[in-house]
Amino acid sequence: MRLPWMILVLVMVPAGWPTRAAAQEWDTPAATELVARAALRRDRAEAPDGLQRWDALARGVVLFLTQVGTAQSAPRLVKADELAVEVYWEAPGRSKQTILAWRDQTFLPTDIRYHRDHLGIVANDFGPLIRIGDGDEVRDVPHPLSAAGMAGYHYALVDSLTVSSGGRDWQVYALQVRPRNPGVPAVVGTLFLDRGSAALVRFQFSFTPAAYREATLEDITVLLENALQAGGFWLPWRQEIEIRRRSTVVDLPVRGIIRGRWELSDHRVGAEALAQSAFPGGIGGLRAPGGPTDRWEGSLQQRLQTLMGPSAPGDLDGLRQEIRQWLGERSMRIGPPIRPAIGALSELARFNRVEGLRLGLGATLRTPIANLTIAPWVGVGLASHRTSGRLNLSATVGPGSVVRLQLERAVVDVGQTPVISPLLNSLLAQEFGVDRGDWVERDRVGLGWSRQHVGGLAGAVEIALVGFRPTPVVIQPAHGTFRPNAPFERRRELVVQAQLERRGSAVSGYEVTWRLGAEVGTGSDRYL
Repeated sequence: MRLPWMILVLVMVPAGWPTRAAAQEWDTPAATELVARAALRRDRAEAPDGLQRWDALARGVVLFLTQVGTAQSAPRLVKADELAVEVYWEAPGRSKQTILAWRDQTFLPTDIRYHRDHLGIVANDFGPLIRIGDGDEVRDVPHPLSAAGMAGYHYALVDSLTVSSGGRDWQVYALQVRPRNPGVPAVVGTLFLDRGSAALVRFQFSFTPAAYREATLEDITVLLENALQAGGFWLPWRQEIEIRRRSTVVDLPVRGIIRGRWELSDHRVGAEALAQSAFPGGIGGLRAPGGPTDRWEGSLQQRLQTLMGPSAPGDLDGLRQEIRQWLGERSMRIGPPIRPAIGALSELARFNRVEGLRLGLGATLRTPIANLTIAPWVGVGLASHRTSGRLNLSATVGPGSVVRLQLERAVVDVGQTPVISPLLNSLLAQEFGVDRGDWVERDRVGLGWSRQHVGGLAGAVEIALVGFRPTPVVIQPAHGTFRPNAPFERRRELVVQAQLERRGSAVSGYEVTWRLGAEVGTGSDRYL
């Protein structure tokens, strides 16, 4: 499959480029003049350079993934769909798409159903109004290069790039786009425009929280890239979209992700016009996986490795961080400000020989002050009458940077790595008297800082004052006898921890993770 000859232009744009200019000025005459030309170009019924029609073949994958834990945890692939789609466009702004071939594979049980437009291409850079999810997710958000959009956005020239290809030099300007009123449905992102023609070369963006029509939506991030085709036309070449959802009822460390990535090739410019009846609108063709198998090269698993790769989401990660930084206290959040929270099933209920049945309940309270999150949790051992508790305070202090304060009193296993899952240990302990844990009551006050970088690299530092007390066996199992809890002495330590971690992606079927850590303790014993 051949790629556009102007691919060099887009490859030379670094991931996440640009960020923020040192002396950024909004709505300068140069910026507004360039935007006005770009908007006029898009609003004309017929393209000023004579483009009448084009068609291309698009191939892409649509993935459904789950992410358990923090935003730094590697997502797990649940379902993958690969599609081959014919794309047609004809002035003035008519388009048609036909799904020719479709294959899928399910890796975990799911009943996910995609909106039809998640399986297709954006052939016209969204037109004057942006809609996603058939209008159920985002509806009628003004495009920043439209007549209505120009009145609602600020624009800033932040960078330029000159590239050479085909014997010509092309200068591309980058403009940051921000809504004049962040409280309304709007776009937040960066436009890349050709200086000479004002054609849109690249558009990477997300939305203000007010744009999301479904409460479960956490954020939507979009990347559209155009490439120069024969005749000097900038036409769609590569597109990515990521839609992330979380529960609005209970604060669970679980996120659902829809991720699509498309590449277009075999463009034909000025092809024979299609009949009016050939443009019914929307996406036609196959309604379920099927079609000719000779369109696929290798297995779907191999295709995922080639097309997605472990670093594919890097551009979108950087864009999300930039937008969160700009939104500040209006940062993307979903659901009510306070919700019950479940970090793990063992926080709701567990059984061991030093507490008996322990029940617990947590909550999450989010405030607009510095994106401060307050997360209390309390638990009670019914046999030991021992009360446990935890209070986590975390605040955003910069792009990707979080400061945390933790106060805790809890019964914990002294091992740094669990030897068995909490759920299985509870079942074995209650029914058969097999408790794999060695338990101690821990009091802890910790202050930490962490930073997440683009590409999955994360670093963290924490200093904590920790105290330990022994805990006796207080209950007998239904069958068998518990072994005694290991004898521990009262002790107090000052602990400093540092960690650097890089998580790979499980999208391609392979996950490579490395972690460097150091811990220093002083007190009854000193250790490194």
